[in-house]
Amino acid sequence: MNNQKPLSREQLSAVSALPGPERFAHFVKKIADSELVWGLRDKDGWVSVCDDDGNNGIPFWPHSEYANACARDEWSGYESSAVEVHEFVDTWLPNLLQQGVSVAVFPTTSMKGVFVNPLQLRTAIKDELKLYE
Repeated sequence: MNNQKPLSREQLSAVSALPGPERFAHFVKKIADSELVWGLRDKDGWVSVCDDDGNNGIPFWPHSEYANACARDEWSGYESSAVEVHEFVDTWLPNLLQQGVSVAVFPTTSMKGVFVNPLQLRTAIKDELKLYE
Protein backbone atom coordinates (compact mmCIF):
# COMPACT_ATOMS: atom_id res chain seq x y z
CA MET A 1 0.00 0.00 0.00
CA ASN A 2 3.05 2.26 0.24
CA ASN A 3 3.67 3.74 -3.20
CA GLN A 4 5.18 6.92 -1.77
CA LYS A 5 8.29 8.61 -3.02
CA PRO A 6 10.93 8.96 -0.33
CA LEU A 7 11.23 12.42 1.20
CA SER A 8 14.52 14.28 1.14
CA ARG A 9 16.02 15.20 4.48
CA GLU A 10 15.50 18.86 3.53
CA GLN A 11 11.81 18.33 2.72
CA LEU A 12 11.25 16.33 5.91
CA SER A 13 12.87 19.09 7.97
CA ALA A 14 11.27 22.05 6.16
CA VAL A 15 7.70 20.73 6.22
CA SER A 16 8.01 19.61 9.84
CA ALA A 17 9.11 23.14 10.74
CA LEU A 18 5.99 24.75 9.25
CA PRO A 19 3.52 26.38 11.68
CA GLY A 20 0.52 24.24 12.66
CA PRO A 21 -2.02 25.75 10.22
CA GLU A 22 0.39 25.28 7.31
CA ARG A 23 1.12 21.66 8.32
CA PHE A 24 -2.65 21.11 8.49
CA ALA A 25 -3.08 22.45 4.93
CA HIS A 26 -0.14 20.35 3.73
CA PHE A 27 -1.62 17.27 5.42
CA VAL A 28 -5.03 17.69 3.73
CA LYS A 29 -3.52 18.32 0.30
CA LYS A 30 -1.05 15.43 0.46
CA ILE A 31 -3.48 12.80 1.73
CA ALA A 32 -6.00 13.77 -0.95
CA ASP A 33 -3.26 13.39 -3.55
CA SER A 34 -1.75 10.12 -2.27
CA GLU A 35 -5.09 8.75 -0.97
CA LEU A 36 -3.28 7.49 2.14
CA VAL A 37 -3.25 8.65 5.76
CA TRP A 38 -0.51 7.42 8.09
CA GLY A 39 -0.69 6.57 11.78
CA LEU A 40 1.51 4.69 14.21
CA ARG A 41 0.48 1.33 15.56
CA ASP A 42 1.75 -1.80 17.25
CA LYS A 43 0.14 -5.19 17.83
CA ASP A 44 -2.16 -3.66 20.47
CA GLY A 45 -3.43 -0.71 18.44
CA TRP A 46 -2.86 2.88 17.43
CA VAL A 47 -0.96 5.51 19.41
CA SER A 48 -2.93 8.26 21.07
CA VAL A 49 -2.08 11.65 22.53
CA CYS A 50 -3.55 14.22 24.88
CA ASP A 51 -3.49 17.96 24.36
CA ASP A 52 -2.69 20.44 27.14
CA ASP A 53 -6.35 20.37 28.22
CA GLY A 54 -6.46 16.57 28.53
CA ASN A 55 -8.43 15.96 25.33
CA ASN A 56 -7.68 12.65 23.64
CA GLY A 57 -6.55 12.47 20.06
CA ILE A 58 -5.09 10.06 17.55
CA PRO A 59 -2.18 11.42 15.50
CA PHE A 60 -2.03 11.09 11.72
CA TRP A 61 0.54 12.17 9.14
CA PRO A 62 0.59 12.69 5.35
CA HIS A 63 3.59 10.40 4.77
CA SER A 64 5.05 7.36 6.50
CA GLU A 65 8.39 9.09 7.05
CA TYR A 66 6.83 11.83 9.19
CA ALA A 67 5.10 9.17 11.28
CA ASN A 68 8.27 7.09 11.57
CA ALA A 69 10.22 10.16 12.71
CA CYS A 70 7.86 10.33 15.72
CA ALA A 71 8.19 6.62 16.54
CA ARG A 72 10.62 7.17 19.40
CA ASP A 73 10.61 7.51 23.17
CA GLU A 74 7.18 6.29 24.38
CA TRP A 75 6.25 5.40 20.78
CA SER A 76 9.48 3.52 20.01
CA GLY A 77 7.71 0.19 19.50
CA TYR A 78 5.25 1.56 16.94
CA GLU A 79 5.45 1.43 13.14
CA SER A 80 3.77 3.54 10.49
CA SER A 81 0.63 2.06 9.03
CA ALA A 82 -1.55 3.41 6.23
CA VAL A 83 -5.30 3.93 6.05
CA GLU A 84 -6.92 4.53 2.67
CA VAL A 85 -8.25 8.10 2.60
CA HIS A 86 -11.88 7.24 1.72
CA GLU A 87 -12.00 4.69 4.57
CA PHE A 88 -10.50 7.37 6.83
CA VAL A 89 -13.14 9.94 5.79
CA ASP A 90 -16.16 7.61 5.70
CA THR A 91 -15.44 5.30 8.64
CA TRP A 92 -12.61 6.48 10.88
CA LEU A 93 -13.57 10.12 11.30
CA PRO A 94 -17.28 9.45 12.07
CA ASN A 95 -16.20 6.79 14.59
CA LEU A 96 -13.72 9.15 16.26
CA LEU A 97 -16.40 11.85 16.42
CA GLN A 98 -18.81 9.40 18.05
CA GLN A 99 -16.13 8.44 20.60
CA GLY A 100 -15.32 12.07 21.36
CA VAL A 101 -11.74 11.69 20.15
CA SER A 102 -9.98 14.43 18.20
CA VAL A 103 -7.40 14.04 15.45
CA ALA A 104 -3.90 15.29 16.13
CA VAL A 105 -2.95 16.38 12.63
CA PHE A 106 0.70 16.02 11.68
CA PRO A 107 2.50 16.15 15.05
CA THR A 108 6.18 16.97 14.85
CA THR A 109 8.94 15.12 16.67
CA SER A 110 8.52 17.69 19.46
CA MET A 111 4.85 16.56 19.68
CA LYS A 112 3.40 19.79 18.36
CA GLY A 113 0.26 18.79 16.48
CA VAL A 114 -2.95 20.50 15.42
CA PHE A 115 -5.91 19.08 17.38
CA VAL A 116 -8.95 19.04 15.11
CA ASN A 117 -12.54 17.93 15.49
CA PRO A 118 -13.06 14.89 13.21
CA LEU A 119 -16.04 16.56 11.52
CA GLN A 120 -13.95 19.64 10.67
CA LEU A 121 -11.17 17.44 9.26
CA ARG A 122 -13.67 15.35 7.29
CA THR A 123 -15.07 18.48 5.63
CA ALA A 124 -11.59 19.77 4.76
CA ILE A 125 -10.54 16.42 3.23
CA LYS A 126 -13.79 15.99 1.29
CA ASP A 127 -13.43 19.50 -0.12
CA GLU A 128 -9.88 18.74 -1.20
CA LEU A 129 -10.83 15.35 -2.68
CA LYS A 130 -13.40 17.08 -4.90
CA LEU A 131 -10.49 18.84 -6.61
CA TYR A 132 -9.13 15.43 -7.66
CA GLU A 133 -12.36 14.06 -9.14
